[in-house]
Amino acid sequence: MKRFSFCILCLFASIYPSLLWSQTGTAGKPFIINWLPKEYEGNAQDWGIAQDRRGVMYFANNDGLLEYDGVTWRMHAFSDNSFIRSLAIGADSNIYIGGKGEIGFFLPGNEMQKNNGSKNPFNRKYISLTKYLPPKDQDFKDVWKTCINLKSVFFQTKNRLFRYSPSEMAYGNNDSVCQSCLHVWASEERFGGLAIVNNQIYTATANKGLMEIKGDSLVSLPGTEKIGNGFVFIVPYNDTAGSKKILIGTSDQHLYIYDGKTCGLLNSKAADFIKQFNIYDAIELKDGSIAIATQGGGVIIIDPSAGGKIVRNFNKASGLKSDITYSLN
Repeated sequence: MKRFSFCILCLFASIYPSLLWSQTGTAGKPFIINWLPKEYEGNAQDWGIAQDRRGVMYFANNDGLLEYDGVTWRMHAFSDNSFIRSLAIGADSNIYIGGKGEIGFFLPGNEMQKNNGSKNPFNRKYISLTKYLPPKDQDFKDVWKTCINLKSVFFQTKNRLFRYSPSEMAYGNNDSVCQSCLHVWASEERFGGLAIVNNQIYTATANKGLMEIKGDSLVSLPGTEKIGNGFVFIVPYNDTAGSKKILIGTSDQHLYIYDGKTCGLLNSKAADFIKQFNIYDAIELKDGSIAIATQGGGVIIIDPSAGGKIVRNFNKASGLKSDITYSLN
């Protein structure tokens, strides 16, 4: 029996967000747990989710980094009490975050113990990367996306992309040294998204459409001019064995399939469904199906092998506190 398992951020009564866990089979009512702010003792707004190899969950919260190990909630504050807009976990177990005018990372608890003898395995030291940026590049606001590939961490703001290379960072007794660990791309145009699929990293601008970051270059991809207004998500679209296609959800509420040469609209009821609601996030599930978070329609699951058919809809009727959903993991 096919099962879907993922974590969702949703908005309750248009004011109070809740965190929830959903797991279900192909039939019957899904198993859903909802957590309200009074239970996790954090700010009412959460922006993103990540899970480490142990299964511990982390949430981008307006009060800082919110952590949940299945029993206890913990809040990790960081520099200037800047809230977190986006986060991702690296192979080094560092938790990389993008906030308001801030990029950096939290060291894992075992690294804290090794460095300073802390006996609390849940303590986390925060290291800011912002101070290592050239002064002219430190004036930015929200970091909307934080993504990681095999070698680097990428952060997206409105007019800048930052790449951090952990291998170039050296740690001292009291601080860290970053001589050439950061690279900056600046644009007068707005960067319309950031995503990593199959270790390839994508962004977009109005004039150049969809672009792939290769080395220090932004390379325009053929046939993607229509993506220039920006994308909300990019995920693998495995409609056949060995497929290299990607599914692109755009800011103007369209779903495109791109095969490396041509970019065409997805022709399915899912495309009609998301036109009614703003899309906010999507993830590929273990079985190759895709979960899409919407702003009013809950979460839909589509099956690429069935032409993008909607196979499940998680909403208030199935146990969500709200049909307004933000982030998936």
